[in-house]
Formats: sequence, structure tokens, C-alpha cells
Amino acid sequence: FFSKNVKNAREKYYSLVMACNDERMLEHHDFKDEKSEYRSERTVLERNFKPEEVMNFVVRYTNVEKKMLKWKYKREAKECRALCVFLVRYYCDFTYKQICYLIGRLTLTRISELSQVGLELIEGDRRYKNIMEDFVRGSAV
Repeated sequence: FFSKNVKNAREKYYSLVMACNDERMLEHHDFKDEKSEYRSERTVLERNFKPEEVMNFVVRYTNVEKKMLKWKYKREAKECRALCVFLVRYYCDFTYKQICYLIGRLTLTRISELSQVGLELIEGDRRYKNIMEDFVRGSAV
């Protein structure tokens, strides 16, 4: 690109690089030091809810007995359990491990699956479409 001779190519490349570092060259290209203002329009999500509040709300919302959340092999409680896992993870900032201890007798894999099921229920089932807004609205009162 600069020359077929390696020594001449290196010299031409060096002079090009040095010309670009020259202050006069920078001024010539109209680089302006403009100040800008950064505004983060981000809102903070409140995650100071207690898991018991979330679980009690979901139990009332789904009309499932609270004791069924902790029972094994209760298919009737799967949706309620899934919504609890998802909302506790979302609003209480709990890890899967902490949720395992909270609900009891569930593996990390099952908690992960339930979280995904909870998300699918909220997105796809019209019965639970507004559960997140209802929870926040109910907790604000």
C-alpha cells in the first residue's frame, strides 16, 4: 500500500502516523470539544417486598390453599407455585437457591423451570396478564 520496498513503506507509514498526532492536524479537521449532558431516564424497580407478601398475594389471586405450595406432587398448585417463583425472583431479588429454601423440597432445576412457566403464564394466560400490576397496586395501598 505505501511502497513495495518494506523500508520505504515503514517510513511512509511512520510519517502518516506522526502527521495524525500533530495538534495542527487535529485543529484542521474541526474536532470540537463539545460538552454533553447525560440523562438516564431509567427508573428504579422497588425490590423491597417480602416473599411472604408475594406468596400470600399469589395464593389469594389464584384461589389455591397456601399449604399446597409446599406439598409435593400437587399438580393443582403448579400455576400458583410458578407464579410465586417468578414474582419472588422479580420483586424480592431472590436467587433460585433462596427460593428453594423458601418453598422447600424443590431442586434448583425445578425452580428454574417454574420460573419459566410463571413467565409464560403471565405472558400468555389472560387470567394472569395483570398480576404484576395488581401486586404493585395492592402493595402500594
